[in-house]
Amino acid sequence: MAETPADLLREPLPREPEDREPLVLLRASGGWHALELAAVREISPIGRITRVPNAPPEVRGITTWHGKVLVLYDIAQRRGTPASTPPGDQFAVVLDVTIPNLDVALLAEEVAEIRAVPRSQITPGTTGDGEGSRGERVKGLMELDGVQVGILDVGKFFTHLAGA
Repeated sequence: MAETPADLLREPLPREPEDREPLVLLRASGGWHALELAAVREISPIGRITRVPNAPPEVRGITTWHGKVLVLYDIAQRRGTPASTPPGDQFAVVLDVTIPNLDVALLAEEVAEIRAVPRSQITPGTTGDGEGSRGERVKGLMELDGVQVGILDVGKFFTHLAGA
């Protein structure tokens, strides 16, 4: 006697692996943020920082990186809050931006890990808190280990520097 297809299925079918987004998790300005792994070129400790006269407040300064000038960008200053960690205790998260002849990095107090997050756990969009705010630079939100994490949109973070 032939078995029915239902009789042949003794174990549940394996679920197809969910599409995941590899993200670099970092703490900056007292909060947790994430960056798409593809946007990160390197993570480096910061040496001496030179302040730049008349630079926007979010530009903490410059340093050298592989013999080039690296612009250090402070998320806290961009949001209008004071920096929470002295520059010597931070890391430069060097980003891959599409602006020619410009090497930029976000300051981070801690770089925790690279984690592949299921795309279903990411809520697309922004926080909606208006022009010039964090909301216009957040690609999505997610919750990791009970903490809300904003996924920064690197392209939008630095578009205003393209004309500088």
